[in-house]
Amino acid sequence: MYKQKLFYFGLTTAFILLVALTRTAISAHLTRENLKQSTIAQSLLVEHQQLSSISYRLFKQLTDEVILVKMLIKPMSARNRH
Repeated sequence: MYKQKLFYFGLTTAFILLVALTRTAISAHLTRENLKQSTIAQSLLVEHQQLSSISYRLFKQLTDEVILVKMLIKPMSARNRH
């Protein structure tokens, strides 16, 4: 009877240990996948910020040029009227 209880205790402990080990392995795998996704997301964010900065500078340059051209053309057309 004592040996049978000891056997069942060992079997139960081994099963619980196997379940814990399996869950730990799954958790480690999910963590690894999440870290990969996080790294990809971070690099995409950096690229987006760089692109946004470049786009803003180009837009600013374009609007400055348009304003400058309008300022130069307006006085010329006023001189041509006289």
